[in-house]
Amino acid sequence: MTRVYQGLTKPLALLLAAASLSACGVVGEGGYIRDRSNDYLKAKSYPRLNIPEELDGKSTEGVMVVPTIRGSVQPPKEFILPRPERVVVRAETNEFRVEKSGQLRWLVTNKPKQEVWPLLVEFWKDNKVPLETTDKAAGIIETDWIRPKSYSEQDVIGQFILGVIGDENDELATDKFKLTIVDSEVPGETRYFLQHVREAHEAVEEGKQVPWEKLAKRTDSLSAGMLNELLLYLTRAAKTSVGLVDQNLPVTDRTFIEQDGNGNPILLIKTGFGLAWTSVADALKAANVRVTDKNRTAGLFYIALDAEQQPVPEKQEEGFFSGILGGDEKEVVTEGQETYQIRLTPFNDEVQVSVERNINTIAPTSVSQQLLQLIKEHLG
Repeated sequence: MTRVYQGLTKPLALLLAAASLSACGVVGEGGYIRDRSNDYLKAKSYPRLNIPEELDGKSTEGVMVVPTIRGSVQPPKEFILPRPERVVVRAETNEFRVEKSGQLRWLVTNKPKQEVWPLLVEFWKDNKVPLETTDKAAGIIETDWIRPKSYSEQDVIGQFILGVIGDENDELATDKFKLTIVDSEVPGETRYFLQHVREAHEAVEEGKQVPWEKLAKRTDSLSAGMLNELLLYLTRAAKTSVGLVDQNLPVTDRTFIEQDGNGNPILLIKTGFGLAWTSVADALKAANVRVTDKNRTAGLFYIALDAEQQPVPEKQEEGFFSGILGGDEKEVVTEGQETYQIRLTPFNDEVQVSVERNINTIAPTSVSQQLLQLIKEHLG
């Protein structure tokens, strides 16, 4: 067996040598497959082709020909920019909204008509628009004739009327609006349609009546602008009325324990900072929690917890001293006790109450939950 392998060694070596020699003939500078990346260096340069003098050369013309503009363009002496239509895309709440079908728009709400009616009347009165008809039973409000020029010298109504109707430099134009309340096909909803008509002042003085029923079923730009103003007014009025109702509720009904964006427990009090500060102070006193110091300007109460992280009872015989804007004297925290701080942070129309170990460290979740629940139970 060894002799057979020894006999094949020499032929295999000769085959490998032949393959190497043949590969050199295929690859390389003189082979079939060679590197052509430097062939451009061997390229020859030829002189430019010149047309003989006895022959005529064809002129080259541009593909894109620029036409000659004769005369000069005269820009218009005056250009009136059209007034864009104001559209309310989204209201602050879903109680009122504007719907559209073709060229007709209307206001929709699910609030009772008897609740919305006073707001509709106040909308016109607040903007000093005189009313000619207010029929609550029929659900109709019709304004008097409005002359934009007569309101231009007044601050409030001038800005409102001219902003919605627009100043078209026509002193003889007068406008009139009619608001009609219609029950919707959807149970519990009511629709409010606003119509507008513009007449010459002379026709109004002659006592011309407006044929509201014969007007086209469409909402022009002036009606759409006034309808948007009405939508914003009703939305703000509804939000204000809800806030007034909330203010009449006791503090306990406006207090909730929630979590902030980091998942830490907070006590949410839906009231102003002054009432929240007083309520938390009374709650700590009612819960017999020792307050070592407080700073109303920073919104901080400092309390003491014992070694078991339980609130230290207040010492009735010693009491504590703290000024309204922060006291200079603090009660001494004895050994084994630790000071925590309760922070009140106003945010819009509410106050967030949180518990901190110090200004840089949030209190443990169990401690925060216990203290906030204790405060909530003793509010009011």
